[in-house]
Amino acid sequence: MLATALVLLTGLCAGATAQQLKTETNPPTPNFIGNTITLKLSAIEVAEGARGFDYNVTATALRPEPLFREILFGYSFLGRTSGDLPGSLSLSMNCTPAAFTPGGTNEMAGGMWTLPVYSNHDGSLDSYDGALYGSVAGGTIKWDKTGTVGEFDMSLQITGGTKDFAGLSGKATIQGTVYESEKGTTLSGVMTFYF
Repeated sequence: MLATALVLLTGLCAGATAQQLKTETNPPTPNFIGNTITLKLSAIEVAEGARGFDYNVTATALRPEPLFREILFGYSFLGRTSGDLPGSLSLSMNCTPAAFTPGGTNEMAGGMWTLPVYSNHDGSLDSYDGALYGSVAGGTIKWDKTGTVGEFDMSLQITGGTKDFAGLSGKATIQGTVYESEKGTTLSGVMTFYF
């Protein structure tokens, strides 16, 4: 009877260990290397930014004094992506000049972004897969004559990721249109990743 109990106990422990190992196994990481993924993007402005001066523009032999320029720091959007990487994009950029003028062009002078990604099951985003993040490499906003519509063209660096996206790097672009209205400012367009 003692031998039978010992065999049953050993079997139960082995089964519990096998179940524990099975549940701790992570799903395989998606293979994004060498792929291009295009997403739809819809975002709203969440911060108008703060005006300041950039003192990091160095002097040259032709211009012995450093060039100080006015920059709009932290011009930010929060939005949603749809497609193969559905998630919530947070984008903060620095623009120069610091004012948006009708018919004018603003250049990107740095910034950062993050994209937490969620699995899409039955139309709802219910499983966190990880996040991609990086810096703003450059770009422009070209405003129309009314100053209310801007063509948005931005290049981004992918500097890393978490969970399923750990170790990824590459580039990304955002192309779209910025609309300014009494109800607020929106950005719509496409975001393309090059891993």
